[in-house]
Amino acid sequence: MLRLLPIALSALTMMLPAHAQEKTPWQTTFPGLEGIAARCIITIDRKYARDICDGVIESMTQSVKAHNIPFDFTGAVIRLHQKSRKAAEDHGQIPPLQSSKLAKPLLMDLLIKGTSNRTASASISVTVYLDYKQAVEKGDGTAIPRKGKLVMWRADLTGSGPQRGLAASMAKMMAGNITECLADNSNHGGSKP
Repeated sequence: MLRLLPIALSALTMMLPAHAQEKTPWQTTFPGLEGIAARCIITIDRKYARDICDGVIESMTQSVKAHNIPFDFTGAVIRLHQKSRKAAEDHGQIPPLQSSKLAKPLLMDLLIKGTSNRTASASISVTVYLDYKQAVEKGDGTAIPRKGKLVMWRADLTGSGPQRGLAASMAKMMAGNITECLADNSNHGGSKP
């Protein structure tokens, strides 16, 4: 899955305008974007679920600083008892991700689900995407503009164990995946061999 990101990024670089100033590797890979805006969507109000969010965001903050990527963590949204994220979005229960610091960010949702048992189970689903309000497919000119998400990268992780250990290990593993993605793609769009 990580290997598909450079292909999607190549297509993206052809669609977005480039900056006139000297570019960092981030700006070369993601022209027209100003950084990353991230949030956590948590479906269970438990400390270990918040700890997973905090751990991933703390690691990401260090990683984006190391790669000179502007970053805005917009906070955690707790939405309990959602059958699906799509249904929650459709009913306006999960607002669109918006950054107050970045006008054109790459967006990242960390969806954290969990159980309330003594031995906890949790899953993290990370989606990195662009949000389009008026996307139009090329064609015969009769296409109707539609909104949607262009998913650039996605990763999922599931774990089970004592709540304290589960939060730390899952946050570390997912942060490592995200950091690898950023490192691969902030180096002028190239990926590791």
